[in-house]
Amino acid sequence: MSKIPGKPDSTGGRFFNLKELQKYDGHSVKLRILMPAEDFITGYIKFTAAKKPIRIHDDETFPNMEWGPGLNNTVQKARRFWATAVLNRATGEIQVFEWTQATVYNALDALLEDEDWGDLRHYDVKITAKGSGKDVEYSVVPGNKKPLSPEDAAKWKELSENWVGLDALYQAADPFAPFSEAVGKVAKSVKRTVPDDDVTFPYSDPSDPGPGDEDVPVW
Repeated sequence: MSKIPGKPDSTGGRFFNLKELQKYDGHSVKLRILMPAEDFITGYIKFTAAKKPIRIHDDETFPNMEWGPGLNNTVQKARRFWATAVLNRATGEIQVFEWTQATVYNALDALLEDEDWGDLRHYDVKITAKGSGKDVEYSVVPGNKKPLSPEDAAKWKELSENWVGLDALYQAADPFAPFSEAVGKVAKSVKRTVPDDDVTFPYSDPSDPGPGDEDVPVW
């Protein structure tokens, strides 16, 4: 516990994206996926001229606004994203893992369908980045097929019963915020919210979609 009053929330540590692998030893991390595959969220993401993320469901359309440029100053294309909750073995923290790389999606989907592995919640996945810049390649390797520790299971149970949840990302809101009936109704009813200037929720640089994004469906 810090002795200095007013310690800021560590919001940045609540999210994980693949670009952060460059900061990890060996450019790899072990994650335990905490949600069933059918509870992952997906949709499309674009960035405003102010580099703020706008996420929509598959059956929605993007609002009319000023959008930032795409790769090499071309017209920005929307990219599919996926998100789920994970336990980061390196930090011990529960995080939201968001990615746009189809290669990672395909690897996770293959594990889900593999009779020797199956449900992604029952083992860790080690994700490794090789290369740099646009030449990065990602590998996904399963391991540690063991139940969560009682402590980690209890941590996830408490969070999952009290948080707003991943749908908050569609509203540029904090999925870790405590749930309330009012917030829940807003998350389900409001079609689109433009993030405030001080929003800190994670996103990739819109001018650098990253490796593996080329084969993701775009609009």
